[in-house]
Order: sequence, then structure tokens, then C-alpha cells
Amino acid sequence: MATAGEEILIKDAMVFLFAAGVAVPFFRFLKLPAVIGFMVSGLALGPFGVGMLAEHWPVLEYISISEPEAAAPFAELGVLFLLFLLGLEFSFEKLWALKKTVFGVGGMQASVSALSLAAIAFWLIIPDPSVAIVCGLALALSSTAIVMQVLVEEKIAAKPVGRTSFGVLLFQDILVAPILIFVGLLNIEEGANLTSVLLQAFVQGVIAIAVIFFIGKFVLRRLFKMVAIAGGRDFLMALTLLTVVGAAAITASAGLSLALGAFLAGLLLGETEFKHQTEVDLEPFKGILLGLFFMTVGMGLDLPAIVSQPLTIVLGLVILISVKLVAAYGAVRILNKDNAVAIESAFLLAPAGEFAFVVVATASATGILASDIAAPLTAVAGLSMLCIPVMSKIGQYLARK
Repeated sequence: MATAGEEILIKDAMVFLFAAGVAVPFFRFLKLPAVIGFMVSGLALGPFGVGMLAEHWPVLEYISISEPEAAAPFAELGVLFLLFLLGLEFSFEKLWALKKTVFGVGGMQASVSALSLAAIAFWLIIPDPSVAIVCGLALALSSTAIVMQVLVEEKIAAKPVGRTSFGVLLFQDILVAPILIFVGLLNIEEGANLTSVLLQAFVQGVIAIAVIFFIGKFVLRRLFKMVAIAGGRDFLMALTLLTVVGAAAITASAGLSLALGAFLAGLLLGETEFKHQTEVDLEPFKGILLGLFFMTVGMGLDLPAIVSQPLTIVLGLVILISVKLVAAYGAVRILNKDNAVAIESAFLLAPAGEFAFVVVATASATGILASDIAAPLTAVAGLSMLCIPVMSKIGQYLARK
């Protein structure tokens, strides 16, 4: 006999599979990207869509997702698989060739975006400069998961615009730790040693990356060979999953992003003869779990908050995209020189990313962000992410012109 919790879990799984097997193909039939299909499905079937109406019409409970938080760990796996597979496609030589894009373009885009958005927030609505800076940092980064998926779907991930966008996104993943440290320092206890906190965070990050490289260089190939001889394909799959999740856990324990660990693991495994087998094995898992991630983004869009203050949300959305368009275009144009690549990359990188939800949740939990600021901030971030596939099409059109 299934418990109430198990029944809810089974029902939510059926709703998700309905979205993946019926709703999203319908969007594809209408020539819309799968990303849009998953996000709109999440919005419609989530707690702020059909779920809100279930209080008045209980029958709707059976076609809505009751516990979105239960899907979060599986959704995160989709992002990890995406970054892991991207790492497989890269090599250390390719990564080194991107150093100018990663640190030059990425550094300029992130810093100009964060400072400009913080200044506008301070000028318009937020009197506390530290809170304004948190808002700027939350919105400055872009969506690695959605942008890279759009690039893959459009078959331009290996082209200059794909390499440029990925380089900027990689730098943003590196920024995750410093931003979270900064948010934590705003709530640091009086008398705590700031230097020791920063030094400890830096040392933890270096140790985490060193551990991943050590395992990848001296253990990974031998381990995969041993498992291939002893067990075959099923056990290789289990070891691959362990590699992805384990590397992500190592970087997360040091305050770095999960995605960075998965990318480094892919980069190291890509140097072995198991690269192509791993790509084939993981591809189906990546698609379905990424779909779950995009649905959770849609479920996170707070419709009541959007409806209650539409002008604020629309103004915030316009400011966010305009500022980041200018910042990204300027950074790519100055350091890359290619106008078409600058235009296309800017439109991909202008919306906010999933990291905004992490920063807002962290700042809200520590009391830095009040709910009246956090709600519209997440709404603006979520709506901008929903615009990424459309922004990509606009960028491609303008770049061709």
C-alpha cells in the first residue's frame, strides 16, 4: 500500500512524463525550442499555475506538480550532465586557447553588468548599497544550462559564437564561490577575521580543483579500464555517474559551483579512450533530466508576484536585458573584434541565470534581502530566462544583417 507521500511522488512523475512526452513535442511541432516547451509546461503545471486553482477545483490536483522541491536534485543532475558532456568535447589545448575569452571577456562582462545593475537598483529603489550589490551580482550572471542547450539545439556550440559564450559562462561559474562568500560576509559575525575567511575559501577552492585533477590524471583511466574488463557497459555507466556526481560534490564542498566540477571531470575523461562511449551512454539521460531542470525554472516563476506589480517586473526586465546587452556586446567587441559574434553572444548572455535563485535564496535566508525585494527579483530573473531562445533568434537575425 503506497503512502500519501509516495502517491504524490508517482503523480508528479506522471505529470512530468506527460509534459516530456506530449506537451513538449507539441511545442516542437509549432517550431518552438524544447527549452520553451519545458519551461512553459513547468509554469502551467506548477504551484503557481494549475496548482493555484486546485484549491477551488480539487480534481486539478491530479494534473499539477505538488512538490517541485522533490525534483530539484534530479534537475540539477541534468545541468551536471550537460557540463560534463561539454567537458568531454573540450581539451586542455582548446581551454587554454579560450583564456582571453574566459578571463578577459568574461571578467569585463560580469563586472560591468554587476556594477551597473547595482548602481541602477541603488538609484531607483534600494537605499542600502550592500543589498543593491547583492541584487546586481544575482542578475549579472547568465544561464549556463539554457544558453548551452540552445547552442547545442541550434548546432552552433562549436562555432565562434558558441566558444565565446561558453568562455564567458565558464568564468561566471568560477565566480560562484566569490559571490556566495561575499553574500556570507555581509552577515558575518562581528569580530570575525575577514582575511582568514577569504584565505580559507581560496585554499578550499584550490584543494578541490587539485584533488579532481589528481584523480583524473592518475586514477580515472586505470579505474575505467579495470571496470571495462571486469564488468562491461553497465558498470561503466555506474562509474561515469560516480565521476560526474563525485567531481561536482568536491567543488561544491569548497564553495565552487557544481557545474564547474562536472565540467572538469568531463575535461579529464575526454583525454581517455572512453570519451565516445561515455557520450553515447549519457546523452539520453542528459535530455530528460535537463528537461526536468527547465520545468523547475518554469515552476519557480511566481505568477502572483508578477501580476501584483507588473510595471515593476516589466521595468526590471527591460533594464536587466538592456544593461547586460550593452555590457556583453562591449566586452566581446573590444576583445574579440568580431561584430557579428558580439551581437549574437550579447543576446544569449543578456538574460539572467539559474544562479540568481541561489543568491536570492541565500541572501533571504540570512535576512539580507527582504521578501518584497526577493519576490520581484526572482520573477525578473525567471522571465528573462524564458526569453533566452527568443533572444537567440533575434541575435542570429541581427548578426546576419
